[in-house]
Amino acid sequence: MLADGAATSLTVTGVANGNNYIYSVTYTGASYDGDATNDTLSFDILVEGWSGGTITSPTTSGANNPGNQFSDGTATIGTTDSAVFLSANGFSVSNAVMTIGQTIQLSMQNLSVTTSTGAYQGNLLAFIGLTGVETAASFGHQAVIGSGSNLQGLAFNNTTPYTFANPVSGTLSVSSGTTPAGSNPQRWRMDDIRFEVEVSPIPEPSAVTMLLGTLGLLTLRRRR
Repeated sequence: MLADGAATSLTVTGVANGNNYIYSVTYTGASYDGDATNDTLSFDILVEGWSGGTITSPTTSGANNPGNQFSDGTATIGTTDSAVFLSANGFSVSNAVMTIGQTIQLSMQNLSVTTSTGAYQGNLLAFIGLTGVETAASFGHQAVIGSGSNLQGLAFNNTTPYTFANPVSGTLSVSSGTTPAGSNPQRWRMDDIRFEVEVSPIPEPSAVTMLLGTLGLLTLRRRR
């Protein structure tokens, strides 16, 4: 989001909302309509915590090597609404560390673009990465991304930044996976969640009407 602007044009405020946490983000560091006046991009990031899930991650040596990503995790997200725990070291659920069966979910809401000329809209392209944060000397942490089967996951011992092998559109779910005997599924959090937002012009009503009229004409021709 900051590729064409400065971080000094970014305002982020956060507030607890029940068990959840909401960040309100405003960015004024770029001109989307091409004039000399910077425009405003704003959105909210909702952070939710869930417990009681069934999450598994592989026990192969490759999946356990720190810095690796794997693609055969499974996750059924729990339905117990749990408090998001926020600290200087990132997010976890209910307490200072993630434990098996817990999930952090992040979603973007209320995305809007205000420009001085024309009408523009914003769109979340994808969540593209995060940092796994080790909270104590340990090894064998695994995070599973998403819900379902054949899921991508992250393996780390020390604090490790990741760019997802498969970017995540929509809601980002990050769960604590099972790990091999002798390792620690707990003692980690997540931080530095990265995503991409696209800003594009909204088609003028006349252009939309013309397109619909053309499609209607083609339909009539096929009937005749």
